[in-house]
Amino acid sequence: MIVIIDTNCLLASIPPQSSHYWLYRSFKEKHFDWLISNEIMAEYEERLAI
Repeated sequence: MIVIIDTNCLLASIPPQSSHYWLYRSFKEKHFDWLISNEIMAEYEERLAI
C-alpha cells in the first residue's frame, strides 16, 4: 500500500501515548510505502522543527 500522510496526522502519531501512535508504528514496521513530495517534506521539516 502507498500512502500520503498529512502533516497534522504525522504530528499526532508521534507521541507513544497518542491514540494515533499505530500510524507511526505501522510506518516504522514498513507496513506501507510512504509517498512524499518535496513540498510535503518541507512542511514536515518546518513543523517538526518547532
